[in-house]
Amino acid sequence: MKAHAPPLAQGFDDHSFDPESMTINATATPAAPARARIRIVAVCVAVVFLALTARAAQLAFVGPPEESAAQTRSAATSLARAQVTDRNGVLLIGQGVAYVLVARPSEVTDPQEATRAIARLLPGLDEATILSRVTASQGERFVRRGLTREQLDSVLDLGLPGLFGQEEPRRNYPNGTLAGQLLGFTNIDLIPQAGIERGLDQAIRSNDRLALSLDVRLQYALEAELSAGAQAAGATAASGLLVDGATGEILAMATWPAFNPNRPGGSTGRNLAVAGRYELGSVLKPFTLAMALDAGVVMPNERFDVSRPLRVGDRTFEDDEPADGPLDITGVLARSSNIAAGNAALRVGLSAQSTYLARLGFDARPDIGLPEAVPPSLPTPDGPVEVASRGFGYAMSASPLALAGAYTVFVNRGERIGLTLRPRAPENAPPRTRVFSAAAADTILQAMTRALPQGTGRRAVLPGLEIAGKTGTSRLLDDNGDYVEGRVLASFAAVFPAQAPRYVLALVVEQPQRGLSPGAGATGGGVAAPIAGHAIARFAPFLGLHTAPTQAQNAPLP
Repeated sequence: MKAHAPPLAQGFDDHSFDPESMTINATATPAAPARARIRIVAVCVAVVFLALTARAAQLAFVGPPEESAAQTRSAATSLARAQVTDRNGVLLIGQGVAYVLVARPSEVTDPQEATRAIARLLPGLDEATILSRVTASQGERFVRRGLTREQLDSVLDLGLPGLFGQEEPRRNYPNGTLAGQLLGFTNIDLIPQAGIERGLDQAIRSNDRLALSLDVRLQYALEAELSAGAQAAGATAASGLLVDGATGEILAMATWPAFNPNRPGGSTGRNLAVAGRYELGSVLKPFTLAMALDAGVVMPNERFDVSRPLRVGDRTFEDDEPADGPLDITGVLARSSNIAAGNAALRVGLSAQSTYLARLGFDARPDIGLPEAVPPSLPTPDGPVEVASRGFGYAMSASPLALAGAYTVFVNRGERIGLTLRPRAPENAPPRTRVFSAAAADTILQAMTRALPQGTGRRAVLPGLEIAGKTGTSRLLDDNGDYVEGRVLASFAAVFPAQAPRYVLALVVEQPQRGLSPGAGATGGGVAAPIAGHAIARFAPFLGLHTAPTQAQNAPLP
């Protein structure tokens, strides 16, 4: 609760400050009195401004030094916040109570004794601060906020005069770290700081109960698989989203390492699913091929000659796994050919490529009610090298959120669906943007489906459930903007079930050190794909889908 600030710079309001009454230099020239008065006014205004600035900084970062209990009680009543649930009514954020130790200094008979007792029972507050609060000149003062009932009782049970307790509202997050970065948190005064607490603040203030599109069962499954896989791969971080591609509803959004909004201090609450911006790599190749098909510069049955490296300006692009002969579209995706994707992008050209990327949502900050969401980034100036590089996932950066949104084109036959964190009623049609023709989108969806079992994404395959997907492995930049050998991002994007597309899964794993199975590398295929396969297997029962997983696929990640 925000305590009201005491009056600032008393005596210098519009009524009491009269520059004409100020003493001036009696020996000044005729013009000097006016100049002197102006200087005096300027000095006084500067003093007031500095006082206001200092006070604002104090309130923003450390809070009032001696909070008035009465003022804060009054402010608390205006800060009611809604409970927040998942789509099925499971509580995600509750409105509980915390306890405050309050001093009425006029009744404290032995301030020194009270100070020593409080410091002993409630460590973390120095004795000088406690003493100043129990000896304040007037009113009641908060001594310590955010206490449990047991902590408060430990002091009150001493029976020291002038000390008593009171309740104050407090946000609580009953599932601990579950969706921690997404939910965000408030400060002790219930002022929202991050996540949906901040981004959906107006809706939270104006409702008694607010439902999100999340499903805690799917959220838990995604977090568990990300955590297990990232740790097994020796990664530094991971994030991902599960989206209902037909409605645009976000069903799960996870970042690892976990974050507990009940204890936000000292840990990172950065939501990498929306705040992480990466060159995503080959997960963007399906878009390049769809652009080329839609623009008519590549035919559905075309075969690409990838026998020679692609030379663009002073740059040479090669494939990690050279092919024995020409590749059709399925082969390009299965072998993840940079040469073919770069060639296709050059045929599309800069102007058309930019238009397609904008329609895919790679030109603006995603607006889903999360203040941490970042816009994609494209380099300038653009040239042939950037166009070709963008064809296979470099020379542009975007978040996993933007990637998931773009992949909805393969659910909706070429139309991108706007994403949301709120449930959408059947009659509330989601916003749609036509990106590709239905024929182009369907062709690429079928190619991804055929490519997955034979290509880099084969470790995501689930018997009994067809998945269309694409892996990505991209090099990461250091702080100086240079690529670092061995520092990569492993990514995977999937649409499932492929025969009746509905759901989109997008995930990234930062700096994996090893693959998740014998012979697998620290790549999109060796790390991100198996995490996705395990996650989809866990999602399936909750989504009404059926799989026939093998024993190996039933086993947890190492």
